[in-house]
Amino acid sequence: MSATNAACNSWNLGVPLSYSQFHSVSTSGWDAPRKTDGNLPVLPHLRPAAHSALIDRGTAVGLPFSGSAPDLGAFESDGR
Repeated sequence: MSATNAACNSWNLGVPLSYSQFHSVSTSGWDAPRKTDGNLPVLPHLRPAAHSALIDRGTAVGLPFSGSAPDLGAFESDGR
């Protein structure tokens, strides 16, 4: 990767990634209908587990987060 800066990317942070880092990695339920307000259904899939090494390992980019830093991934941990 010459002439690039790959610092702070999820693949080189040394964060272990396994199914146990998430509440669920299931692929079922993603095709559920939207809620009456148009939002997607809230599913446990790909949300960090309470003990996950992904929690507080992201970089603040102006979006809301809880904890000392954003969590890595699509969702913030809910503390469970």
